[in-house]
Amino acid sequence: MLVMLMGAVGLSALTPYLDLALLPALGIMIVLAILSYLRWRKAAQKQSKCRYVDNIGSKYHGAKK
Repeated sequence: MLVMLMGAVGLSALTPYLDLALLPALGIMIVLAILSYLRWRKAAQKQSKCRYVDNIGSKYHGAKK
């Protein structure tokens, strides 16, 4: 659809240069997605291992009541 819009305006000659901007942007987004997933997984593992005692000291956080 972008190509049709650019063709209507007369900018279709610029479409080959879209690869120069869109492919690096795609690569950056993929790297960000992988890094954020790894950080999320690490935080989830750390949170599952960490059970702390509340103020009273008799119950664990997350324990069933």
